[in-house]
Parts: sequence; C-alpha cells; structure tokens
Amino acid sequence: TEISIICVGTPSTDEGHLNLNYVYNTSKQIGMGIRKKDGFYIVVIRSTVLPGTNRKVGEIVEKISGKKRNTHFAVVSNPEFLREGTAVKDYYNPAITVLASDNVKALQVMREIYKDINAPIEETDIEIAEIIKYVNNAFHTLKVSFANEIGNICKKLNIDSHKVMELFCKDTHLNISPYYF
Repeated sequence: TEISIICVGTPSTDEGHLNLNYVYNTSKQIGMGIRKKDGFYIVVIRSTVLPGTNRKVGEIVEKISGKKRNTHFAVVSNPEFLREGTAVKDYYNPAITVLASDNVKALQVMREIYKDINAPIEETDIEIAEIIKYVNNAFHTLKVSFANEIGNICKKLNIDSHKVMELFCKDTHLNISPYYF
C-alpha cells in the first residue's frame, strides 16, 4: 500500500480523557510495516483525537520505521464525520472534508482521493483538523443532553416532547444555524 488510514476507537478513560492508545499502537504497527518499504508513504488519521496527535504519530512512525517524516512518509489529519447506522452514506455525502498536513505532496494525494466526493474540501491547520471532530462530538452530546432535558420537562407537564422538538427543529434561521456561534 501507499497509504494507511487510522480509524480506530478512542474511548474515554475512567477519568473522562480521550484514550489514544489504539491510535499510537496502530502507528507503531505502521512504522514496522514501512521499515523496508520503498517510496513515499502517507499515514492518515481519521479517529477522534486532540491537538498534538499528528505530531506524536509522526514521531512514533519515525522512531519505529527509521524513516524521516516528510522525506519518506507524511501524516495527514482527516477527521471522519460518520454516524452509526449511516456511516457509508455519510462517507459518500459528507458536509465537508477536512484535510491538514505539513506535507504538500500528501495533501495533493488526499485531494485526488476525495475528488469524486460531492463536498467541499477544507484544508486547514493541523491543530484545527485534530480538534474539530472532538468539537463536533461535544456539540452532538450537548444536543442529546438538551433534548433529553426538554423530554423530562415535557413529561412532567404531560406535553408531547416529540412534537415540541419537531417544531423546534423547523426553525432553521436561529435554532439550527450558525447564529449564536
């Protein structure tokens, strides 16, 4: 292969922190796999990560493989935005494709991979690409918590919470929009 895509779980630790062990262990395996490989290699991170992970993955691959970052391989942050049950549909129909790397060649390859996907490609700073999926996940959690709280209030008042939320979601000017952000 010429590209490895890291899309492994990053579960929470008992303290609520992001556990990146699966990402780092996969990076070690990639480093071992490309030791004797000729040519340029690209490591793509799709998992939910925090800023600094791209750098750390590069350090791990460099140490294990004996190869030099941005000479023999590159690391690209390319967060995935997939939902359970609709992951394939979401892959082919994303709202946006986010790419970040300190290597121009790797970004060109990734743009080519996504050229037939009907979504804008946004190239950004590595740290922004690393944290955006975490931000999305946090916001989705906030929405679920909000809906659950509205459901609890409506239940106590004997109001149909589904109709309330259906009406709430019809407002795409303020409620479901970039306003207030």
